[in-house]
Amino acid sequence: MIPRTCRRAAAIVTVIVAIRAPDAGVGMTNETDASVGRSGLESPERVFTALVSVTLLLVGLGALGSTVMDVLVTATSTCELEVTVPVSAEVVVEETSVAVSGAYSTARFVMCNPDPSGRAGLAASRLLDAVVVTALLFPVSIVGYRAARDRPLFSGLIVATAVAGATMVVLPVLSQTLEQAATVTLAKQLRGAGLETVAPDAVWVPVDVRAVMVGVALLLLATLLRVFRRSARDTVGLT
Repeated sequence: MIPRTCRRAAAIVTVIVAIRAPDAGVGMTNETDASVGRSGLESPERVFTALVSVTLLLVGLGALGSTVMDVLVTATSTCELEVTVPVSAEVVVEETSVAVSGAYSTARFVMCNPDPSGRAGLAASRLLDAVVVTALLFPVSIVGYRAARDRPLFSGLIVATAVAGATMVVLPVLSQTLEQAATVTLAKQLRGAGLETVAPDAVWVPVDVRAVMVGVALLLLATLLRVFRRSARDTVGLT
């Protein structure tokens, strides 16, 4: 829930800065000129943007730190690894007018002595999820901080936006791949231990499509900023 909220808030900050900064291209070509690169935000808007950005940065770092601690605890413990796997088990339903039959589709297990490769895969997947959130919040927080100084646009803005977008496109897919492989490994271990209802072949971990879409949007934004910068250079050359 927190990562989703962070991505939405970061997107709002990015749109505010992008819309209210009409001199984006000029500002990025010559930051030493005090008359260009202004955010176009009023003082209350700059304060609000800065507060939101600092909050996002703290939340992102907190999520990353919490995930790292969770990964370390998981890696060092022997009987605390939680894993949810698909199962095939019927539910005994007595004759009733409400339900005719039932079945369980998933079950959560707390495993002792899990397969090392499975545990490592889950840990890496969780860590990548936290990195995705931080990769988005960090550049947005920098823009918000600079917006408070009325100078949100800087020479590395295009690169930072493109890197954040590429990170949000690639890492969720990689995280899904790692979690998928790890869950299959652990499901096979459970089934091999005598839990015949576990179905390793039915494991499917969905990709975080919303994160990928945000990443694509950031890549498009980086492209637009690059076009604006070239247009601004042409305009300055003509004048």
